[in-house]
Amino acid sequence: MMDSRLKIGAQAGTPLDKQAGSGASHDAPASPLSRIRQLGRDPASMPEAALAMIELLDRKFPFTVVPGSLTLDTCNPLALNSLRAEFRTEDGQHLFLKCHHEDGEADRVGEYYRSGILEEAGFPIDKALYQSSAVGEQLVIYRYRDRRQFPELHSVARDLESHGCRPADMAPVVAAFDRFQQQLGARYLDSLHLASPAEVAAEAVHGLYHRRLVDHEEAVVFGGRVREFYLGRQVELPDGSSLPFEQFWHLRWRINGQLQESSLHEALQRARVLLLPTPHESVAALTAHGDDHTGNLLYNPAESIDRAISYFDPAFAGNHIPALMAPCKALYHVCYAHPNMLYDPDELRVDLSAKVSQGVLQIEHDWQLTPLRQQFLASQTRHVWQPLLRTMRAQNLLPVQWRDIIGAALLCCPLLCKNLLAGAGRPNPLTAEASLLTFSVALQLADGLFTHQLDDP
Repeated sequence: MMDSRLKIGAQAGTPLDKQAGSGASHDAPASPLSRIRQLGRDPASMPEAALAMIELLDRKFPFTVVPGSLTLDTCNPLALNSLRAEFRTEDGQHLFLKCHHEDGEADRVGEYYRSGILEEAGFPIDKALYQSSAVGEQLVIYRYRDRRQFPELHSVARDLESHGCRPADMAPVVAAFDRFQQQLGARYLDSLHLASPAEVAAEAVHGLYHRRLVDHEEAVVFGGRVREFYLGRQVELPDGSSLPFEQFWHLRWRINGQLQESSLHEALQRARVLLLPTPHESVAALTAHGDDHTGNLLYNPAESIDRAISYFDPAFAGNHIPALMAPCKALYHVCYAHPNMLYDPDELRVDLSAKVSQGVLQIEHDWQLTPLRQQFLASQTRHVWQPLLRTMRAQNLLPVQWRDIIGAALLCCPLLCKNLLAGAGRPNPLTAEASLLTFSVALQLADGLFTHQLDDP
């Protein structure tokens, strides 16, 4: 049996070209990371969670954790489906880990953390020292970086927005992000190819989309996180009233005076069909990070502009990610999730009203993208989306339903990432205002809020 302990990265002097653990066994209900996450939700059981993590690390890796040195971060607003921890080892290392875990991942997600893929493809990425890809024990470990010197782009952007998006303050960050998007756009085009249904189906990225919609690929009824988060629940409105979700998702929506084409149920049905992990024929695919958001981007202002922003935590990286799906996570989570809807909803400041009349939910709000997010959106559109769509069209790889496919993926980004019902999702549950605003923006994206801004390729 292959040893599941693997020393990799800078200490090993070789690229990330192997995976720790076979991942062959099914994810039992009490898999180590599942148990640790459950324990970490209760402050009283946090010491037990830390001890369980130390036991896992000492068993899997060629180091010993210094007793009492491990600190779990379970309250980070970015840790929607993950755990973070900082610790020291007896051989003098100061390390940081991040793990992503999905309930039932053996059946519906499988292995991930194939981080060598991005490095080999030339993406700017912070190199991991250790990793495990065994199902139920999937994590990646890096040299610890003081976040005051090497912040995540999420905190940098929040700070800029809290100070009013002053142009002089934004300029270096926008320039670094623009250069990063140029790099991503180039890597996408370099790796664009026609992938077989089997190649596409093997990618873990579907665990962020279709496999959260249903219990199995052939299902025609919703399951997964749709059932876990929403079915049978009440939707709270800002005026204190509520209605069953099964009524809510069949409503028509009128948002700031504009009647939407789809109900939420119709948009989810469209996503269930269009985002199938196993397509009916070969599709355009490329190499990508898969879970690209500002919490997985490090910003180093002391670096050259080519390295100022770099990836980490490539949990869903792959070589055959559907091309239209690949940039969607970044589009939603970098731009439309802010300010403060999904991650820090208690800080959201919005004037929003809602009422239901004759089967129509009428929403009026004054939310808009901040100047920083407008810059990020323009950069993504210019360097990633437009070149990709033009190239796919020129190579006869662009499907007729490309706008609907993008809209379906964008809808899934918030709805299946965190429970959007008021008071339900953790950490940082949404308020009633944040809940309705997030649902409404997601539905607008499904109906073309972004794709209608794109030029026909």
